Amino acid sequence: MLSIITHMNCQYCSLVCVKAGKQRNGVQKYLCKNCSKYQQRSYSYKACDYANKLLFQKCLQAGNGLRGSLLITGVAVSTQLRWIRRWGKNRDIRQTFSVGDEYEIDELCTYVGNKKNRKWVISAISKSTGKVVATTVGNRSLKTLGKVVLKVLALSPKAVYTDKLKQYALLIPRHIHKVKRRGINKIERYHLTLRTHIKRLNRRTLCFSKKCDVLQVLVKLHVSQFSGFPYSFCF
Repeated sequence: MLSIITHMNCQYCSLVCVKAGKQRNGVQKYLCKNCSKYQQRSYSYKACDYANKLLFQKCLQAGNGLRGSLLITGVAVSTQLRWIRRWGKNRDIRQTFSVGDEYEIDELCTYVGNKKNRKWVISAISKSTGKVVATTVGNRSLKTLGKVVLKVLALSPKAVYTDKLKQYALLIPRHIHKVKRRGINKIERYHLTLRTHIKRLNRRTLCFSKKCDVLQVLVKLHVSQFSGFPYSFCF
């Protein structure tokens, strides 16, 4: 006798789902009573498939561009951008750092939209642990640099190492500000890792950011991975 399947396992929590009506095209819907999410056994629109969302997350971790991820997942670039913006909304670096440590601050040059619109990825890392304290994307104005510097000063640093950019002398107290040869080697090495893992930061590439907020989110994603902290997309 032919058995009729009336349930399926949830794609999100793996618990049992039950039937919950049908779509307009007649496809059976299922409801997970644990996480209260509706789903189907299969999707004609690939962006609805949770497996493709996880695959896209791995593509970003591997340093693929959006069009490279399109070839792998089959999900449109516009949908990928929507996922990235949703993930990065109200996200910040959540780590604990010891008071009285030494820190390095430096900028990585890139561009957004076209090569005339230059932007900088400004980061600060702990000299002892190599963990990223703060990061932002923008120009090298006092306002933008101040976002990173203030987070470092809140940790009562023993010393802050930077390059010879004049704005740092206006933001960092003189008794802890250090401009020393090879003083920012650790963060320079981190920037090389950043250029390797984020394709749009490569020096010779056709991949670049059209919006500054997308670049900001991708840098945050890399910081989470680089620091060994768990993270997840909010789809």
